[in-house]
Order: sequence, then structure tokens, then C-alpha cells
Amino acid sequence: MILKWQKDIVTSPSIHINRYLHRDDLRLFQGISGKRFLAHPWKSLVLAATTGNFPLDTKHSTLSINQYDYHKFLKLPCHKRRAVMRKYKIDYAYVPTTDCKGFTLLGTSQENLSLYEHQKEI
Repeated sequence: MILKWQKDIVTSPSIHINRYLHRDDLRLFQGISGKRFLAHPWKSLVLAATTGNFPLDTKHSTLSINQYDYHKFLKLPCHKRRAVMRKYKIDYAYVPTTDCKGFTLLGTSQENLSLYEHQKEI
């Protein structure tokens, strides 16, 4: 949709999803559906809508999910991150690069977010 505010100025409002969803996100989540994941709240909402997965934290909106706080997760040491993943049955974490035992790196986006699969047996 193009809005004309003045004769010489043409503007097109940005679509919110384009700000938060990138090709890398879809590439990394390709083939993953019906799983529980933790990611930045803005990213979670669009990833859930486009991939059919279940976020544990989303931005506050009409429909919000806040089972576990993403920012709190980032502050935890590795052993507590694993405990949270087990307790909340989280399959994947889409977070800045980390080196935690029990997290298998599936790939990293151009935004420097890494998708990790939680290894439940560890």
C-alpha cells in the first residue's frame, strides 16, 4: 500500500514482520515444526507464526506467551540453562552464540543468533 501525503512525497509503511524475520531465520528453522523454542520475544512471535513452532516468550501483544523469560535465560550459567530447557521441555534455543554442553549448534544467522538443539540426555 502506498500512501501519498504530499504531491512530491510517497511513503510506504513498513510491515512489522519484515523487521524481525529474516531469510536466515527461515533457513535455520526449515524442517522444524511443532517444537517448543526460546528466542527474543519479537523474533519468537514471527517465527511461531511462520514455522508452526511454539515460543516460550513473545512480545506483549493481543496474543502473548510468557512461560519463561528470554532475557533471564541469557543471564544464566550453562548448567542452569540446561535445567530450564529440561523443566520447560524446550527443544530449541535461538540465542547469541554460547558454548554450553548439551546444546548442539545447528547454525548461525547474519544477525549473530545461533540456533541450538537441546540434547535432553545430557
